[in-house]
Amino acid sequence: MKKLLLIFLLSLCWTQLFATNQLRILDPQRSWYRGQGTIEEAVLSVRPKGVYMEYGLYLTISGLGLGFSAENQYEIEYFFELPEEAIVTDSWLWVGDEIIRGKLLDKWTAAQIYENIVNRRRDPSILFKRDKGQYELRIYPMQGNQSRKVKITFLVPTNWTNSKVYSEIPLAPLRVSRYPLKELHVLTWLDETWQFPSFLEHPTIPFLHESDQEFGDYSHAILTDSTMVRTVNFALANPMKNGVFVGTVPQENNGGFYQLAMLPGKALNLEEKRKVAILFDYDASNSDVSSSTLLHQIKIEMRNRFTEADSFNVLLSNLSDNRISEHWISGDSLAIEIAFGWFNEHSATQYSNLPSLLANGVKFIQENGNWGEILLFTNSDQFGTSAEANQLIEDVVFLMNPRIPIHVIEYQTTNLSYTRIGSRYYYGNEYFNINLARITGGNYVKNFTTNAWQREPLTSILPEAFQLLSTSMHSFDLHTSMGNGFTFSRQNVGTVNDIIFLNDPIIQVGQYSGSFPMNIEISGTINSEVLRQSISVPESDFYASDDFVRTMWAGNYIQSLEQLPETNDIINEIIEYSVQERVISKFTAFLCLEPSRGGEVCYDCMDESSLLPVQEIADMDVDSLRIQVFPNPASSVARIKIQSLTPLKKTNFFCKIHDIRGREIKALNDIPATANKAFELMWDLTNNEGTAVSNGVYFVQIVANGRKYTAKLTVLR
Repeated sequence: MKKLLLIFLLSLCWTQLFATNQLRILDPQRSWYRGQGTIEEAVLSVRPKGVYMEYGLYLTISGLGLGFSAENQYEIEYFFELPEEAIVTDSWLWVGDEIIRGKLLDKWTAAQIYENIVNRRRDPSILFKRDKGQYELRIYPMQGNQSRKVKITFLVPTNWTNSKVYSEIPLAPLRVSRYPLKELHVLTWLDETWQFPSFLEHPTIPFLHESDQEFGDYSHAILTDSTMVRTVNFALANPMKNGVFVGTVPQENNGGFYQLAMLPGKALNLEEKRKVAILFDYDASNSDVSSSTLLHQIKIEMRNRFTEADSFNVLLSNLSDNRISEHWISGDSLAIEIAFGWFNEHSATQYSNLPSLLANGVKFIQENGNWGEILLFTNSDQFGTSAEANQLIEDVVFLMNPRIPIHVIEYQTTNLSYTRIGSRYYYGNEYFNINLARITGGNYVKNFTTNAWQREPLTSILPEAFQLLSTSMHSFDLHTSMGNGFTFSRQNVGTVNDIIFLNDPIIQVGQYSGSFPMNIEISGTINSEVLRQSISVPESDFYASDDFVRTMWAGNYIQSLEQLPETNDIINEIIEYSVQERVISKFTAFLCLEPSRGGEVCYDCMDESSLLPVQEIADMDVDSLRIQVFPNPASSVARIKIQSLTPLKKTNFFCKIHDIRGREIKALNDIPATANKAFELMWDLTNNEGTAVSNGVYFVQIVANGRKYTAKLTVLR
């Protein structure tokens, strides 16, 4: 057994080298007999918690289309990525129609129990944290013609702008399915503080208000496969008061935990009025993304970061160097949306005309008050030599009086060439871009760090690009205290450096002792001038948080311990905090066991995915499949007639009966060995244990050839 456990743990380390997001179904007795799994259904529940968003990801996984035997038992291996700062807090496994909630154990104990159970063919799942942002979920067993359902709950840090609070939806783990996921249902529960849900990248997708007797009021939206191709962020309206958000949860002894989010510029009344000319230089041969897509992403970033106090214009690089406007445009969201609608009527540029574009940008600023900045997005490489670059820089600077800061964002991703200038190599227009920004007093951002041949698209560096427009504070320091007490054990969420930007949020969790108000003291230098200011937040402005604030703090504390040398004392402390606070770590794992093996049925675990609307397709042609259920209502037996335009096989055909809450009632496995194009199934109105079901509404769910179909059936005796 010790040898088996060692092999198991070594296999975890080995697969870590290769797996990021991957879903596999395999036979544990014949590990070479494997294939790519399918995510049949995915539901995401979202609950705002303040500086974190709580996500509950429901997944139904199967070996659809792999041709696995219905008599054999298989194991699910699911490798997935979450943001490095994510905090995983729970794991559920469905055993029949019962929910088993995971126990948090040290990973060595959990791994040994799991391996013992796999050998004895029981029903466990195990969830590991492999490294920063890297996780692995294993589930066993799964019959070849069945599926398994799980839920993973985790917290993701939020991003804050003047108008929005948002966090990225984890879509990469959903792109591993053999048959691509057609849709993702997003359910969210809000209150008076958190309002106006939306998707940043798809603001026209509606969130519909729903109400349920058991689950209360919630909102529901659907992301389709076409909208999940790229990044999607879930967003809410910013509830800050004067640039500060504070939430607390009291504990014993006149203390508790707090969360803090602050936009320094707004909190210190140092908000800036920006005037920005955005120059978009695009060479189609140097990008793997279309110009319209990149402009759309720039619009989204502007909509998130700009206010009506800001002004902008956009200039394109082509023969006529088109300007959206001859004057500055207000930076409010509506004006941005209208301005960028101009691109629907004018073809975006496909080639570079960089000298003319720069001259046009300088001229525009001079014509409109001679005050502003230029944000140049470029992927051209026409000025790679020092002679060409220096001459163009000289010509551009000659046009300015006074000099106009030019911030350069380089995003070339294809056809990369290089030139040696002096003692180093420069790639594409890198030499020109660096020196143009430096000489004009701007900044330079590139889409690679050390390996110039592995470049990221423009979308990955947009936040950093727009950060350049914000004033920076040097020697930054932030200290919090209570009116009659103190704060301690503070943890900064994300990186807080000695230099911060006024428009970027500071996010912190910590503990406090004493009474309100909370005092926030900020100090630093802006433009070489020392600034020190205190802010007092009264109790009336506090957001009444729940125990998740404690979980946020525990997750950050555990992550800070994981960065230390792995001594026995550190590992033991991590395990102790992890188990006590129910937050997964590198040294613990969630283990779900069937009740006979020590697992506990969670009777108060509420399955939010049961709220999904059911698409009725009985007696209708959908794609190439037709379902007829009769008699309906049924009193003793129901006949399910299936007709298909293409042959069906037993290995990729499933039929299940669900109740109105989405729980599996019956799996119909008596499918003909060769189902062909037409056949019938019989349901005797009993559940998987052979007990007669009660009167009510049920749903017949058919999965065939990677598609899912549902028909409604009423049982009435």
